[in-house]
Amino acid sequence: MPTEQECSSRELIAWIEEEVGESLRVKQAFLQECAEPLAAICAALAERLERGGKLLLFGNGGSAADAQHIAAEFVGRYRCERAAIPAMALTVNSSTVTAVANDYGYDEVFARQVAAFGTKHDTAIGISTSGNSPSVLRGISVAREREMFTIGFTGGGDGPLRGAVDLCLAVPSATTSRIQECHILAGHIVSGYCERVLTEKAAQLANVTAGIEVGKRGTACVTVEEILERIVEPGKDRPAPAYAGAARGRNMRKHECRTTTVD
Repeated sequence: MPTEQECSSRELIAWIEEEVGESLRVKQAFLQECAEPLAAICAALAERLERGGKLLLFGNGGSAADAQHIAAEFVGRYRCERAAIPAMALTVNSSTVTAVANDYGYDEVFARQVAAFGTKHDTAIGISTSGNSPSVLRGISVAREREMFTIGFTGGGDGPLRGAVDLCLAVPSATTSRIQECHILAGHIVSGYCERVLTEKAAQLANVTAGIEVGKRGTACVTVEEILERIVEPGKDRPAPAYAGAARGRNMRKHECRTTTVD
């Protein structure tokens, strides 16, 4: 007869298998239903970053953590050694958040910061698994007033965030944890794409066609030093930018970041 501990272990393993299985099913549905809108988000954000805009992200709870995580991928790096990309999560300054919440009400905590930092060249990503968060909706509203490009990350419900943004990524699930798992996956895809696009553009402007360096985190990419060494002299003809049209049709392998080792 199996012991009580063995039975408990089997139940735990069964529950783990159930959780992982559900996550895989949602991700498969996410791939089928969200690949096109995610591609549109990637292309639109990369274009605005190429033009000198920045990215503002915001959400509550787990979505606040996702906003901070995604911003860190841009400011630090995802896989490539490259220049920092301007992105900021509007959830990290506790003095600002609590002051605005105290003086104006919590619904204004993101809107007030969007009004302070956002310009018409920038992009705002509002994250709400339900699509109903008043503070996120208010932040998006002010972003639109400032003529920013707006993106929503939400779930399978019919919350108003879907209709409030220029582009929306709606994960086909009603389970918060599964939605959040797909949101961070989408954040990795978006940051990885933008990183590649901006690295490619910098390389083209500098007329860099060869020479890569393996980064500290085991990735290989064109480095800032390599670009500066080959910078085109003032007055000389420079290559045309690599972005042409929303679809871009980029060869993603030309300056691809290749994983070599993991620390």
